[in-house]
Amino acid sequence: AGYDIWVPRSYEHAKAIWDDTNINSNFKKLVGVYREQDGAHSEAITYAMNSDDSGAVAAGWRSVAGSPWFLREAEASGYYTEPDGGTSAGNYQAGSWITITGWDDTLGFQFDDAPILPGQSPEQCFTDYLCSRVSLHAFSVTQESGDSLISKQDGVLPSFTYMATQDAVVHFVDDSIRSLSARLVHGAAPAPASYVNGLPVVASVARCGWEKPVWTLGGVADFGNVGAAAVKVRTLGADEVDNSAYYYPLSDLSNAGQELAVPDCDEDTLSRDDMVGTLFVTDASGTQSTEDIMLRGCRA
Repeated sequence: AGYDIWVPRSYEHAKAIWDDTNINSNFKKLVGVYREQDGAHSEAITYAMNSDDSGAVAAGWRSVAGSPWFLREAEASGYYTEPDGGTSAGNYQAGSWITITGWDDTLGFQFDDAPILPGQSPEQCFTDYLCSRVSLHAFSVTQESGDSLISKQDGVLPSFTYMATQDAVVHFVDDSIRSLSARLVHGAAPAPASYVNGLPVVASVARCGWEKPVWTLGGVADFGNVGAAAVKVRTLGADEVDNSAYYYPLSDLSNAGQELAVPDCDEDTLSRDDMVGTLFVTDASGTQSTEDIMLRGCRA
């Protein structure tokens, strides 16, 4: 694949590196943007510094990784002081990398095309460099279900064909949010089992091991908002009904000094206040209301 001195590909890429405190600030002072012309530049500096600006390209600016590359957005005034090639014919040497001097949230990098050479002050030498891939990783994605790349088809899992120019690990991220609830029903013509309270119901995602137990109230288990991953919902299996982890909220389970027994729903010591709490809800108009929530579960 090949790597070289790093090249910012966009404003977003440049800002991410500039803001990253885990990267040594000295590594951010050089970028692989250059041109093959010595000395002071004869043309007027009326161009932004990125590969989308025809003036910069015509002036010979390029990057070691090809296009796209980015240093600076266009200034509204159209006037710039850099790159100017320095004050003497020997100040800029063909092929020298640009020196970064700061950051402007509106435009991008502040820079100087006069290189820091041996003998100059301050002289900067590097044995370690921030590098990036020389060539962009080209790929294409087609969706094999649904109507288009941005559509979803209810009841059909999206599938993709990924074609790349090089070996790669690819992660597709769906950051959409949906609400999830489960209702217990009974009878040949299913009717809500509204008399079932406190029964643990578990939502889980097999691929990452995530699971969340909630407890029915009026036959309904409300999980709130969940991500876009495929979620399975189940009641407890025979090997789970005696596991206290399914009957208490995480705040109770995280208390290492507390031994938690599995409560039976018909225990005489249990009261409604032990099991049911009040949630205050404010709607978009500012009106506040209350609704009951289960605080924990019990074994039927």
